[in-house]
Amino acid sequence: MRRRRLLGASGRPLNFTVRRHPEAQCHFDAPMETLFLTAGVAMLLHIALSTIARRGLASHPVIEAELFAVPNRWLAAPDLIQLLRVQYFLPFRALPKGSHVLKPWVRGTLLAARLSGLIFVCAILGFFVAAFIDAGR
Repeated sequence: MRRRRLLGASGRPLNFTVRRHPEAQCHFDAPMETLFLTAGVAMLLHIALSTIARRGLASHPVIEAELFAVPNRWLAAPDLIQLLRVQYFLPFRALPKGSHVLKPWVRGTLLAARLSGLIFVCAILGFFVAAFIDAGR
């Protein structure tokens, strides 16, 4: 009996339950976590794929200038990081003229960057909508 009291309420060492009030709990459910994780992975994948695609487009500077831009140009950000323009995230938006001469791996990388950008936008918007809905309850 004495050993049971030393172990705590659940019977495990150093595991005790603090008295909580239901209104003070922060509830972060699985769909929101999934949306947030999906958005994070898609963002990192988009950055990596955009970098690879830009290297593949080094011999086509006109197409590269049309497809990529500095995200925070108005903040005087350096040209080190250039990402695919948001208008090309949409799958039905055609690539610029002359893109048919690109190597197949560059076109595939561009397609993957477009899809990962679209997944990022959808997941982050879904996360914020779910957060507002959850906050309204």
